[in-house]
Amino acid sequence: MNKVTITCKNISSKQWTTFLLELNIIRKQWEKFAKFEMHTPNLKKTIVWGNKKGDELTKKNERHWR
Repeated sequence: MNKVTITCKNISSKQWTTFLLELNIIRKQWEKFAKFEMHTPNLKKTIVWGNKKGDELTKKNERHWR
């Protein structure tokens, strides 16, 4: 098992969300070759929200984080 730790400083919440979504895309593409695990607070919520499309985003109050 190999392990990588990434620490980010001076990153906005929008940049952090985008970073997590991009890492998730990489994880999906590499599933055939290697298994990745990601651990961070609210990761599942971020991925679910970030993968919404079209009409799913127009529903009132679902775009905003609480």
